[in-house]
Amino acid sequence: MYCYLTVTLKKGYDLTHVYRIQLGEYDTQHSYYDATAASDSMKSIHLSRITDAIEAYPGVEAWTVANGGSYPFSGGYSTTGIFRDSLQRYSLYYEFWDTGDYFGVFRMTKYERTVSAGEIPTWEKGQVYLTKDLVHKLFPEGGEVIGEYVHTKDTAQLFRIAGIVEPIQFRSIRQPIPVLFVPRQEWEVGTMPWNTQICFRLSAEVDHAAFTDQMKADMKKVARDNGNFFLMNMMPFSAIRKEMEHGTNNTLRLQAAYSIFFLLCAFLGIAGTFWLYSSARRSEIGLRMALGSSSAGIRQQFFTESWLLITLGWLVSLIVVIQKVCISGFAFPTEDGDPVYLQNQPVPHFIIVSLMVYLLLLGIAFPGTWFPAQRAAETHPAEALRDE
Repeated sequence: MYCYLTVTLKKGYDLTHVYRIQLGEYDTQHSYYDATAASDSMKSIHLSRITDAIEAYPGVEAWTVANGGSYPFSGGYSTTGIFRDSLQRYSLYYEFWDTGDYFGVFRMTKYERTVSAGEIPTWEKGQVYLTKDLVHKLFPEGGEVIGEYVHTKDTAQLFRIAGIVEPIQFRSIRQPIPVLFVPRQEWEVGTMPWNTQICFRLSAEVDHAAFTDQMKADMKKVARDNGNFFLMNMMPFSAIRKEMEHGTNNTLRLQAAYSIFFLLCAFLGIAGTFWLYSSARRSEIGLRMALGSSSAGIRQQFFTESWLLITLGWLVSLIVVIQKVCISGFAFPTEDGDPVYLQNQPVPHFIIVSLMVYLLLLGIAFPGTWFPAQRAAETHPAEALRDE
């Protein structure tokens, strides 16, 4: 059975130099509206001309047309139940035009069956691509799955597995979710252009600032010359990602601020405690140094006491945290979470996080102990005994 352990999750795609074009359509009351271009056949022709212009545009490496929720950081998404015989699993449902290069635009790694010499690969209606995590859910026994068939609730519509794609993150703050990729040769014209997103990748060698300004101007003209379409916007995926994660980023910043404030309070608390501690034991420290104790020995005593206090506090807090973890349900694997990821393995996850917290507390405690320990180690025996 396939199994691997990972701490850092790979995105599964590369959005550098990738842009999205959204088209609009003039209302029937608009002065630019052309009734002769409103038929389904004309809409398809005009949209094809627009994609041809993008494909031929200098600097464009790859392009694709995707459903509105069928790419990373899309505003919406679709899910579906997918079956292998009676075994059912759920996944995201990504649709895109087969005529473009969807996987090339987003640089998603896919694996396909090797074509024999002289064999001509053909597009088969109903072929799909599955991410690895979905494959492992549908084929837990392993083995070759390319060429096998799966289906949705409609058992009459079978999908042949044409390839396997590396797991991808729908959002950068979430774990990879199983995805079913469905290339289409026929598109629902009624959803154009609102559910039709044109995505393309620019070459890294071009001057992107000047290039995108010029391309926007050119695409406005191309869209205007093709029926009732017009260019709504052209955005880099860096801006789309920032827009989609705006609220989440604010939450993370707030949590980071709380954490920094807590660590600062811990540092000041430890430093203040040992500062008062060194002042209260000034005569004792002076007597010990008069009897032969070294400055290094005094510092070592302070650090040992600091370590013991942190360790004791950490062990006591573990009892509270374990109770909290059990009550909240984090101690038990979720049904949706993929067990191959460390984040979904409660015991090792808890141990690693707890050790990281322990090391972080030690990292805060030792600098807080250093200053009073150094002050105590520099105490002159005669002055300490005289003041006492």
